[in-house]
Amino acid sequence: MKLHLFYPENDLALATGKANYTPPPKVMDLRRAGALLPLWYGDPGDKVCATGVNAAWFDSMAERFDLRTDVFDHIYHSGMQPAPWGWSEASASLLRQQGVPAEALPGSVRLEQIRSLSHRRTAAVVHGLVAAQLPFAIAPAAVECMAVEALPALLESGRSFMAKLPWSSSGRGLLDSRKCSAGHFIRQASGMIQSQGSFMLEQAYDRVVDFAMLFDCEDSGCCFRGYSLFSTTATGQYSGNLLLSDTEIESRLARYISVAQLNAVGRVLEAALRQVCGEVYRGPIGVDMLVADTPRGYLLDATVEINFRMTMGRVARVLSDRFVAPGLEATFYVRPGAAPADSAVVENHRFVGGVLPLSPPGSRFAFVVQS
Repeated sequence: MKLHLFYPENDLALATGKANYTPPPKVMDLRRAGALLPLWYGDPGDKVCATGVNAAWFDSMAERFDLRTDVFDHIYHSGMQPAPWGWSEASASLLRQQGVPAEALPGSVRLEQIRSLSHRRTAAVVHGLVAAQLPFAIAPAAVECMAVEALPALLESGRSFMAKLPWSSSGRGLLDSRKCSAGHFIRQASGMIQSQGSFMLEQAYDRVVDFAMLFDCEDSGCCFRGYSLFSTTATGQYSGNLLLSDTEIESRLARYISVAQLNAVGRVLEAALRQVCGEVYRGPIGVDMLVADTPRGYLLDATVEINFRMTMGRVARVLSDRFVAPGLEATFYVRPGAAPADSAVVENHRFVGGVLPLSPPGSRFAFVVQS
């Protein structure tokens, strides 16, 4: 039995390394609005940390979709496995406040190890392990930079670059040299160093498609769990997922990268992720990827970002597999503001059309499935 905690600010908390992290107001609104999101991705018998639950909404959703995940009654049992959105000193502190005893949580040493693992440099390490095992080329790895002295010459070369904060998520903390002056890029990169000690620098590409491979790291090994096909804004921020079967996603990706190559990447990643996780991390992993359109053809960037936590892509995978009618193409998105009215058509506990808000009315963010 897992005890879920929706904690979307985890990457921001990791950047501080503090247990008493306070997120910006909008992020707090997002957490409150999505507190019951684990009802949809949790397994039968799991519990969800949430307060002030709209009982009428909860009962309606449970009946329509045969939801068997319940709200935590703040009575912790020894058989429960804490499962926050992501691990950090801050998420562990919140679980303690929910009544989870300290002995059921990772200690400070392990939490610091998870924090280090979640640094973007890990994607570069995994890239090295993966690229060495593949019979075809993938995009080069990002490079960690702790100074900006080399940036003027690089920017004058005419090439385009992305600078990324070591701890950030959902397309935030990114700096694109194509969208600003060289001076601004250097100043912002310098600010990244002051904020988090370094930045990751990589080639900027013309993106054709964004997707992710999803994994679970367990004691027995690291296992592939499916795909996530998502969209981003012009600035690279996450905007939503297509809810499709893995087979259909693979078919769409095959327009650019062969299924054999995708399968090879997945197999190699299983071993690479298990190696970097060691004894430190057990749980869900999302490896963000993209296909770039280059003068030499389509190029796979197989390690854009690695999230050692739950992701919206993982939520989308579960929604598609459990709650969307087979063959139906739908979208899952998160937006600020009130959710649209519920017009979902449900047959045999599966969504077959309309609009389905996944969070209760009155929330300041909307989590929505729409056909």
